[in-house]
Amino acid sequence: MNTNYSTKRGWVGILSLLLLALVGCSPSVSTIQEEEPEEKAKELPPLDLLRSGDLILRLGHGSSSEYFRQHASRNQEFSHCGILYLHRGEWFVLHAELASFRGMDGPVIESLESFVDHSIRWAVYRNSLDEEERRSFCKNALQCVKQKITFDTAFDSTDPSRLYCSEYVAYCFNRVLPAADCIKPTFEIANTGKMLFLLDDLVAGLPRLLEEKGRRSRKITTLESLRL
Repeated sequence: MNTNYSTKRGWVGILSLLLLALVGCSPSVSTIQEEEPEEKAKELPPLDLLRSGDLILRLGHGSSSEYFRQHASRNQEFSHCGILYLHRGEWFVLHAELASFRGMDGPVIESLESFVDHSIRWAVYRNSLDEEERRSFCKNALQCVKQKITFDTAFDSTDPSRLYCSEYVAYCFNRVLPAADCIKPTFEIANTGKMLFLLDDLVAGLPRLLEEKGRRSRKITTLESLRL
């Protein structure tokens, strides 16, 4: 654990985080209403390379997204995460967001096109789940949507009755994985013992399959090279 990283954020970071939860990991209303962002993801991921259960991370173009970019991961690339899901030939993203102006409060299902449209850049990560585990992973995520679980503005990683974005993905993963392989939160709020899931915790050790940086999508690896 990087104690300097934890201490530097401390209580100032978490108080700001809770405040920004009012607008979630999504673009702010004012940003959307005032103007289109100068940089914006233009392309969808190549659909033939995707598999249900892949993870997609994005950087949004609102002020809250910039904050989460700085605090949700150590490499500060992205601000939000979701689970790719194929249903009747169409691609969707299962993710947890608090954006009342978009009708979102907690786990939701959104078209991949819409999810990408609210991003500056994105990346797709391939996990090592087999097909049966992938189905269970997505089923867990869908159940949270159907149960209308609300967004966890308290950022309490121990209570699955409410879920923030990275907690949602970790929770659904951990219901599939054996206890020894469960994802654990690594960000400690200074002097509290309270732990938060970072985006890093979700993708640690996973290959980045594809990415888009506001210009064109770039294939990082091939399905054959992954051997999953």
